[in-house]
Amino acid sequence: MDRSAQVERLLADDVAVTHVVVFPGAARDPAGDLITCDVAREGASTLLERLRGLGLERDGSIMLESVDVSLSHSADRAERRAPGFGVDAVVWEQIEQATAEESRLSAAFFVFMAVATVIAGIGVLLDQPILIVGAMVVGPEFGPLAALCVGLVRRRASLSRRGWPHWPSVFRWV
Repeated sequence: MDRSAQVERLLADDVAVTHVVVFPGAARDPAGDLITCDVAREGASTLLERLRGLGLERDGSIMLESVDVSLSHSADRAERRAPGFGVDAVVWEQIEQATAEESRLSAAFFVFMAVATVIAGIGVLLDQPILIVGAMVVGPEFGPLAALCVGLVRRRASLSRRGWPHWPSVFRWV
């Protein structure tokens, strides 16, 4: 069966999907069809898993875009039909991408970490909690910590260790 037909059938059968549009032969590299759709957030992870099961990310691509405003009765119906609530939905692929981007070591990371350390040190010496809070604002450690947490939850050691090459091998079990 043609993979485009498989994708169309998969999208048609998913209650969280609406506004399916197919552009036959629109993609040039790699060659193929371009298929777009709107997906209720609470159904996104399940749909992505099924699309990845077809191997689309190997031979083409799967892209996500967040929509700020959608004025559509069809989209509202898809949200009502999808299990769960959109505000509670976690799209793991989106979180993994964001934490991966925020957890790479760079010169800027070390500069901000050094500045945060100096500010925190001064705050401790002068007994000024506001300086310690300021150091937390300047410090860039949120990205690597978020990557660690997402890596642990998703059992992906590569994500947990990204940006922290000096972490011990204790995280290899993830």
